[in-house]
Amino acid sequence: MATTNKKASNGRQRVTRSDSESARWISGLVIIFIALFMAASVLFSYFCWEGDQSGLQLSTEERETLGVTPENMCGWLGARVGMWLVDQSFGLFGLLLPIIVLLLGVRVIRKRPLLVNHLALSLVLVMLLGSLTLGFAWVEVEPLCLDRMGWSLRY
Repeated sequence: MATTNKKASNGRQRVTRSDSESARWISGLVIIFIALFMAASVLFSYFCWEGDQSGLQLSTEERETLGVTPENMCGWLGARVGMWLVDQSFGLFGLLLPIIVLLLGVRVIRKRPLLVNHLALSLVLVMLLGSLTLGFAWVEVEPLCLDRMGWSLRY
C-alpha cells in the first residue's frame, strides 16, 4: 500500500503510511544512529585512548573490582569500537567508516536502491589506500610482523 493523502473534514490532509515505509524509516534512523555512535567513539578515542586501552586490557570483573571507568564518553563499547577502528585497523582513516555507514542510512531513508554509489566507493578506496600509505610511511626498518614469523631483513 502506498502513501495516500486524504482530505479530512477540517481541511487538513491526512497522510497514511504503509508498514513497509515505516520499517524503512526506522531502519534508516537506526543505521544513522549507529553511524553517529561510531563517529563519536572514534573521535573520543583520539582524546582518551590511554585510559581506555588500559581498561580494555582488564576483564569485566577486574574493571568492576578496581572501579575503572571508561574515559570515552560512549562507554566501554565506544572505547572498544574506537580502538578497533583506529588502533587495530584503519588508523586516522577510521573516521571514514562512520561516514560511509551514515551515507547508507540516508540512502535507505531517501528510498534509493541499496547500490554502492560513487561517493561511498571513493571513501572506501581512500580509507584503504590512505591507511596503507600511512602504514608504509611510518614503518620501522624491521617490522614486528617479520620478527614474529622468524624472518629478518638483515643480510
